[in-house]
Amino acid sequence: SFFRNYRDGDYEDALRACRSALELHPGNPMILYNVACLEALCGRPEEAFGPLAESVAAAPEFKEQAVVDDDLVALRDDPRFQALVA
Repeated sequence: SFFRNYRDGDYEDALRACRSALELHPGNPMILYNVACLEALCGRPEEAFGPLAESVAAAPEFKEQAVVDDDLVALRDDPRFQALVA
């Protein structure tokens, strides 16, 4: 499951679970946010920006969470991140 894989540090499997969930719930901001976090944790910050942008557009409360979320630390110094959470 997503949570078990995430907790165990198996971010690739957690990402697969999120992608499957996104197929069932397209545009779900929480799932998109988790996809962004997992892409960043997997060392793919470029792939994180699309889902993160879609997530915060649909649910602006994720902007505040993104600022303090350690999963997104790889994105923090990027101007695109600053623009998303502004």
